[in-house]
Amino acid sequence: PQNGSPFYVQFDGFTVVITAYAQVVCGETYHIKLAIGDASDTILDSGVFIEAGSFQSNAITLSTDISSGGVDSVLYEGCGQADLVMFRAGDVTLADSVQVLLGGTGVSGVDYSGIPSQVVFPAGIDTVLIPIQALADGIQEGLEDVIVTVISDGDCGQDTTILVFYIADPPELFLTIGADTTVACPGDSAWVNASTAGGFGQRFLDWNTG
Repeated sequence: PQNGSPFYVQFDGFTVVITAYAQVVCGETYHIKLAIGDASDTILDSGVFIEAGSFQSNAITLSTDISSGGVDSVLYEGCGQADLVMFRAGDVTLADSVQVLLGGTGVSGVDYSGIPSQVVFPAGIDTVLIPIQALADGIQEGLEDVIVTVISDGDCGQDTTILVFYIADPPELFLTIGADTTVACPGDSAWVNASTAGGFGQRFLDWNTG
């Protein structure tokens, strides 16, 4: 949708992830050609989006699996946890290790639990999960970013993969309770109401007659 800028692109349609691969020789130059067909359809658009940094040989793939949060790249302080998922393609029969560099406004060990500077893939294992928790420091800091850079050694040199996720202060939860109601006689009934706003995730209201 229009974001306020006079220069924008809007695509209406569905996305399908397609992986293209080919045998290549280190040091050689290759070209890729893409072609798509679009029928006379005025409802949906057609296009090809190429993932940034995806033209690499057996590079490490990074992603996050966040158990609790507003969106899939934001982790709230003190709420749930995330797994940093590292996946290596190609031959996994031998053990391998990668170097991990951390950057961004978020500080390791202060804003989130520590991430090791080196990760080892045991022989036969293609995926490693690193648990991450956003630490509740009680300080309103706004949105902080964490930049994870993974460097792996390949036959043609080093491959670098970058992932960015965010840490946010938990949104404030507001509770509204209706006015007190007195039930004078046995068998009478009354409405009791409460509502919430803000926060995130599921909410549970407990009724207590004590």
